[in-house]
Amino acid sequence: MPAIYNIIDNDKALKKHNILQPRLYDLGFTHNNCAGRCVKAGQKHFRTLRETRPEVFYKLLEQEHYLKICVSAYRYITNKKVPLEDQIPEHVQEYMLQELDDAFRDYFYGRVDKPKYYIHPCSSATSEYMNIQEYSFMKRRLSTPIKVVKLNEEGEEYTTIKYPSEPYSLRTFNKDIENEPEQIDMFDVGGCGCFINFD
Repeated sequence: MPAIYNIIDNDKALKKHNILQPRLYDLGFTHNNCAGRCVKAGQKHFRTLRETRPEVFYKLLEQEHYLKICVSAYRYITNKKVPLEDQIPEHVQEYMLQELDDAFRDYFYGRVDKPKYYIHPCSSATSEYMNIQEYSFMKRRLSTPIKVVKLNEEGEEYTTIKYPSEPYSLRTFNKDIENEPEQIDMFDVGGCGCFINFD
């Protein structure tokens, strides 16, 4: 059960048991997850990370770039949404996925500084399929809402307004901080709640 249900004063509990507050709180973070590398964090979190632990921020920026290529290549290879005649045969998929794994595995496990040379499979595709899907740790809410028509329990239509989000890469975020720092959403803390266990 989460500690908040017991109304525990964290500062008193730490002092009572002679436990030092985790360092990230002293640096201005709102949580102590993943040593500041929370991949579900928001703009304020990543700005704090960039300011207080730049080496970690720029390593994450690099990892996000390679993860985008890896995830996009995986989705491209295994895509079942294209017409059957355009799908990659399973025996070829197996070979391509092994090649993808060989290129990135050691990098993502921290055994090497850079992944092996890898050419995204869409580079040899027709223009119809030649695109690298965007992937990022952060999402940014779009300012233009869309209308979504739904059915209620009686089968009647009703309309709701939704603000879709788009990938917001750390590279773009980094440029935005340099060019328009006032546009960074300091209320977007993010966080995944991975440390919470609800019964």
